[in-house]
Amino acid sequence: MSQHNPRLGLAALSLAAMLVACQQVHRPTPPAAPPAQSQPGLVLSILPVGPSSLPIGQTIGFRLMSVTGGYGHLYVIDNSGAVQAWTENLPLRPGLAVDYPLRGSGLLIRASPPEGNDQVIFLATITPLAGFVDGRGQTVTKPATLPYGAAEFRRRLDFVANALPTRSWGVSEINIRVFNPETPHT
Repeated sequence: MSQHNPRLGLAALSLAAMLVACQQVHRPTPPAAPPAQSQPGLVLSILPVGPSSLPIGQTIGFRLMSVTGGYGHLYVIDNSGAVQAWTENLPLRPGLAVDYPLRGSGLLIRASPPEGNDQVIFLATITPLAGFVDGRGQTVTKPATLPYGAAEFRRRLDFVANALPTRSWGVSEINIRVFNPETPHT
């Protein structure tokens, strides 16, 4: 991609996703009472493609996999509390890893300020979700900034997951440390 919006960090966050344009975001509103707690059941993994501690400016990717297959949803919360959806309803084949950003997409994810730990959240589901970006269950592969802070996003994500049938979803999280290579660290 020849253009990018430098204000979007790695998930409009601390890691920067280089994109042409942000998408309009759907705002699912949970009812006041949460549903009964369901049980996660999918076996899945998320691994950084590259180091999990990286200097500002370095690119990073992720390898996503679900033993059962289904649909992948990738979100990031940066050190400042900003939240971005990187992909939603990404088809996953049973036992086969998918790299994100997708090969050939032209999308790059670069570490960007603020320094600190970014939380990358991988949710896998058996069926597509309405999602936070378009609200229609479409596959979204370009990052979009979400209108929630970290606590509100986690509340909404918990609500969405717990509304799913028992053992039809799974979640895994990793932390990516972003640092300024010119700042001395002890």
